[in-house]
Amino acid sequence: MTVEALKNFMLEQGPSKNTNLQEWDKIWALNKDIIDPITPRYTAIVEKSACKLTIENGPLLREARSQPIHPKNTSLGSKAVFYGKDLLIEKDDAEGIQVGQKITLMKWGNCFITKKVVEDGQIHLFGTINEEDKDFKGTVKVTWICNDPATTMKLKIIEFDHLIN
Repeated sequence: MTVEALKNFMLEQGPSKNTNLQEWDKIWALNKDIIDPITPRYTAIVEKSACKLTIENGPLLREARSQPIHPKNTSLGSKAVFYGKDLLIEKDDAEGIQVGQKITLMKWGNCFITKKVVEDGQIHLFGTINEEDKDFKGTVKVTWICNDPATTMKLKIIEFDHLIN
């Protein structure tokens, strides 16, 4: 939460002595408008529910490619994104993907799903990537990370929800 967003929130309420009820969404929207253009973007997958996606024609050895750290603000610089045969995707995404479907792996390309294996609630997808296919219309967009402990790190996110009632 930024000080600027708090100030803007107070100014929008106005100087009235009347009780003024505002929704929490308003303050978070004001804060997002301030931090969105300047915040670096990174990719995360929930470890407990992560599903595997094997790219059958993917690079044998993982490779790093430079990507902008913010899609609309190149002045923030770039980051290394690792590409490889073994990826992790969110379980919610994997559950909706079917064999024969074309999906878009964000910042990589379109992937044709060739096989789906479900064992003990775990989903493992197999597919082939086509980086030349730039037709992203009508495809499911999937966030992914390379499944390589040497290039990933574990994070713990703590969400406090509303601290003031």
